[in-house]
Formats: sequence, C-alpha cells, structure tokens
Amino acid sequence: LFVLCMERLGHLINTCVADGRWKPIRVGRAGPLLSHLMFADDLLLYAEASLEQLSVIQGALHTFCEAAGQKVNPSKTMLYFSRNVPGDVRREIQRAAGFKASNDLGKYLGVPLLHGRISKTTYAQVLNKVRNKLEGWAAASLSLAGRVTLINAAAMSIPMYTMHSTMIPKSITMEIEKICRNFLWGHNNTQRKVHLLNWRDVTKRVEHGGLGIKCLNVMNEALRGKLYWRLIDRPEELWASVIRHKYSETGRRIPSFIPKGDASSLWKQLCRIWGKIEEGLSWNVGSSSITRFWEDKWVPNGSALKDCCWSVIPTQLKQRPIACFTCPDGSWNWGLFEHLLPPADLARVAACNPPSAFSPADKPRWQLFSHNSFRVSDVYKVLRAENSASGDFPWKLIWKTKCPQRLKMHMWLLGHDRLLT
Repeated sequence: LFVLCMERLGHLINTCVADGRWKPIRVGRAGPLLSHLMFADDLLLYAEASLEQLSVIQGALHTFCEAAGQKVNPSKTMLYFSRNVPGDVRREIQRAAGFKASNDLGKYLGVPLLHGRISKTTYAQVLNKVRNKLEGWAAASLSLAGRVTLINAAAMSIPMYTMHSTMIPKSITMEIEKICRNFLWGHNNTQRKVHLLNWRDVTKRVEHGGLGIKCLNVMNEALRGKLYWRLIDRPEELWASVIRHKYSETGRRIPSFIPKGDASSLWKQLCRIWGKIEEGLSWNVGSSSITRFWEDKWVPNGSALKDCCWSVIPTQLKQRPIACFTCPDGSWNWGLFEHLLPPADLARVAACNPPSAFSPADKPRWQLFSHNSFRVSDVYKVLRAENSASGDFPWKLIWKTKCPQRLKMHMWLLGHDRLLT
C-alpha cells in the first residue's frame, strides 16, 4: 500500500515536469533529466534553485499529503544546494521552505551519498564494525574452525555491501585483513601468537590449500567488474545512462574506458578493471545492430575475426556490424568476407545463425567459463590467478571427509606441515 501511495507521488511529479512547471536538473551537459529518486520511504527531489520552483514542489507535496493523509516532517527534511547557487538565493529558499540546509546528506545504508576525494576516514566505520564484531568474541574460547567460520560469516561480509558501489581504500582493506589475521591465530595486544601460515595461502580457495577467506583487495576489483558488466549489459539503467553521458560514451555499447584526469573515482576504477575483463567479453548474436563483424568477439570459442584474417580488411568494412554481412533473404553474404578468412574460421561463422531483425538485441556473454554467464566469483578467480599451495596435495579430500570440522582443520595444518610439536 505504501509503495502504491509513493507511485502516486511520482505520477504527480511527472505531470508537473511534463507540463513544464517543474524544472528538473540535468545530470551532465547532455545527460538525463532528474526530478526525483525514491527508495522505500526515502525521497530525493531535484529542481532548479528558485522560489518559483520551491512553490511548485510545495504544491505537489501538498496535493499528495491531502490525498494520503500524511505530512512532511521538517526534522527529517533538509535542503542541499549546488555550489553554483548564490548565498542570497540559498537564504531566501531556506526561509521560505522552513527546512535546514546541509552540505552533507550523510550515509544511506552505510554508504556516503556525497563525498569528495575518498580517503581512509570516509569508510572508517566499516573498519570499526569489523573490529567490534571480532572483539566481541574471545578468540581463545573458539577453535580454529570456529574462528574461520566467524571470519567468513561476519567479518568478511561487513565490507561487501559497500564494495558493491565503491572502491574501499587499500589502507582500510589491509587493516581489516590484519584484524582477521590476528583473530584467526589468536594474536592480540596482550598475547602474541605464531601465525602458522602466510595470509596469501590462507586466502586461497580450499581446493588450492587455503581456507576460502576472500582477499579483500581482489574482491574489491571483482565487484568493480560487476559494475563494468552492468554498464554494458544494462545501458538503459539510470546510473549507466549518467556515466555514459558524462563521458560521451552514448554512441557505443562498449565504452572506450579512457582514463581522464578530472574523472570520478568510479570511472577511473572501471578503466583500471577494463583490461582484465575485456579478454572474456564476447557477444550472443541477436539483431546484431551493434556487434561489429571484425572487431568484436562473437564466434564461439574464438577471438575477434580481425585477428584471423590472412589479408587486409577493406576500410569501409572494418567497423560494420554483423547485420551488414547478410543477404536480403537472411543468409550470410559470403562474398564480403570468405576471401579474407581461412577455412576453419569460415566454418565457425557458418555454425552461427545469421542475425535477424526479429531477434532480441545482442547480449554480452562471459566466455572464459563454460556457463558463459558473468559471475563475480569467476572474476575473482581470474584476478587472483592462484596455484595450489603444495603441488598435487588432495586438499578437496580433506573437506569432503565426514568428520568434525576441528579434525579437518588439524589435517589442513598437517598438509601444510604446520603442526606445532
């Protein structure tokens, strides 16, 4: 019921925008117009900083409150102004609205809504949450198996939500790993304990001799890879549209990912991860209005066709989409490319159905793994590129054995030759 009521408010705002009374802000010079954002019971309204627009906003809210029987709570409402708004205009709007102004909208679900340069203090609360979570348990009262479970279930899960939307500074992730490392081996300020195994080996997957604890720096990058994938797979989403318009990438399905000195931290992070993700990106052919025949990877289990040519590709064909290489009857137009490719690659093209205007749009796929779908866990494996800690030791056999977890941990230490005797 609450969601339906808020939908009604959204309709009121959209009507005001369509009538030209409400002047929304534009995100970037050519970006989308933004009038409001809603999530559960939180609401952000965007408009031109003027008394006229304040009157329009108040009118829409008054109409909604009259119909829904609700009121605006002044103590939970604040104004935020752009840096370009003059001081006298700010004061006039603030007096007319009766709400306090703020330069910081605070945090939402633990993530800062507004921040400048990301520093250690920006996400210090994440570090404090991990420290408080583990300090509430006495490491000496838990077995090694119990401490591993607590680290995986509690400590490592705390920073994950924040890392989905931003890059936590390495100083924070390293400090979190230090806290977890000390807790794992029972080390604290009053009692020093031997760390029986290197942390890099501990954070390997269980089949490679580790305990499956995530390396936070690598996980941070893997989650940036998820944002990169969504930017390509779902370009219609609001955040993706904003990013593409801001960096003039609206005409490309795959952005150029060129780093810029004045770019946001998110764009710089996407540029850094691009080179590591690009290798696994290929396309499922649909209508093929965007996938390029020569430049993009789309034939099964292969590289881009430009890398297979045994002669120079004509300039006029180099950037053409796949749809341009078909005949009017829907079959492949072999005369355009059969003289440029070896027989093996022509066979791979023949194994693919030609694009059709009645098919859905081309979809990206992740070809480094057999399931062809993008998963953060797979990106983590690619970025980590780890080897087994002790050659061909059957680590999986330890964890598949039907015995108490404490005994499995004992065998794990034995496999690493780290039993204290």
